[in-house]
Amino acid sequence: MSRSIGFVCADLLPLLLESAVAPYREAAVQVVHLAEALRARGWDLAFLTPVAGTNVDSVVPSRLGPAHVVWVGAVPDNRWTRWQQGRRLELARQRLEADLVVLCDARALGFDAPWGRRSARIVHWLTGERCVLPRRSHVAWRRRNVPNLLVPSQALASHIDAAPERTHVLAPGFPLPPAPRAQRTGIAWIGALDPDSGADVLLDMADAFPGCRFDVCSQPGSDTRYAQRFEQRAGNADNVVLQANASYRDVVLRLSTARLLLSTTRTSDLAARIVLAWLHGAALVSLASDPDGLLRRRRLGLLARDPHELYQATRQTLEDDELCSDLRGRAREYAAEHFDIARVAGTCEQIMDSLLHP
Repeated sequence: MSRSIGFVCADLLPLLLESAVAPYREAAVQVVHLAEALRARGWDLAFLTPVAGTNVDSVVPSRLGPAHVVWVGAVPDNRWTRWQQGRRLELARQRLEADLVVLCDARALGFDAPWGRRSARIVHWLTGERCVLPRRSHVAWRRRNVPNLLVPSQALASHIDAAPERTHVLAPGFPLPPAPRAQRTGIAWIGALDPDSGADVLLDMADAFPGCRFDVCSQPGSDTRYAQRFEQRAGNADNVVLQANASYRDVVLRLSTARLLLSTTRTSDLAARIVLAWLHGAALVSLASDPDGLLRRRRLGLLARDPHELYQATRQTLEDDELCSDLRGRAREYAAEHFDIARVAGTCEQIMDSLLHP
C-alpha cells in the first residue's frame, strides 16, 4: 500500500534540483535529507515551496518528487502581505495529493490564518532554532484543534502548551560523513545576522583572538540595519572571512576544517548546525545554550555563561589539543548514534504511520 507525504517549506527548490549554490537554510536542508531517506523506504513525496521573483505557479519535476512552486512576489513584508502569502500557500496545499502534509515552520511561511489546521492529516514541524507556533490562544491549543507537532528536542516539547499525545520529538538528521580530519584550524560561526544570534559577540571574540581565522557563514536576518553594521565591522577585521548567504556546501566545508564551532545564540533548541558540527568533527563552544542538557550531562562541548567564560572556553579549546580531541570524539560518536538520518527517518516513519493509522 502506497504512503505519501507532502512537505511545505521555504527555500526547497535549489536543494531539490541539487544546485551547487543552494543556500543553507536549516529547515530546507533537514526536509531534503529526511525526504531522501523516506523515499528509500518506499514513501511517495511531493513538495510545495514559495518562490519570490517569478510570476506564475508551476510544477517542477525533481529527483524526489514533484515540486509545486507558488509565486509569492517580491512585496514588502507586512501583516497583510504575509496573510496573502499564507492564503496562496494554503490553497496550493489543499491541491497536494498526499496522505499527510508536513508544514515546516508554518508561521514563518505565513500560515497564521485559521484554515486547514484542524485536519488530523496536517503536521507542524518546528525545525528552526527559534521555533514559533502558529498563533492560537492557549485554550484552543488544549482543545480538539491542537495540531500534530514535530519538535527537534525534548526540552522544547516540555515547554509547549499543547497536548502531549500530539507532540512528537524528531531530532535533526543527516547522512554520516567520512571520518573527520585530525588537523584542523580556525573557528566557524553559522547563523542569521540579527540581534538574537549574538553575532556581535562573535566579532568581539575575533578581536580577542587576532591570530585565529573566523569563518562566518551567514544567512539573512530580520534586522537589515544590524546586518549592515555587522558586515561593515567584519570587513574591517583582518581575521574574519564573511560568506554572506552561504551555501550548504560552504557550511559543510567550513565545519569539516574548523577546529571549533562557536555558538552564540541564546536558545535551548537543538539547532541543525550543532548536529552538523558534531558529525563533521568540530568541537562546540556555546554561550548560555545547552540543547537538551547534552553539554553538561555528556560533555559534548563547553558551555559558557557569559562572554568572559566564552573567551576562556574558546582559548582552552584552541590551546589544549587533548581536550579538543576528546570533545570532538565524544560528540562525533554521540551524533553518529542519535542523528544518523537512517535512525531519524525510522522514527519519522513510526510517527507518520501512527497518524495515518491511529
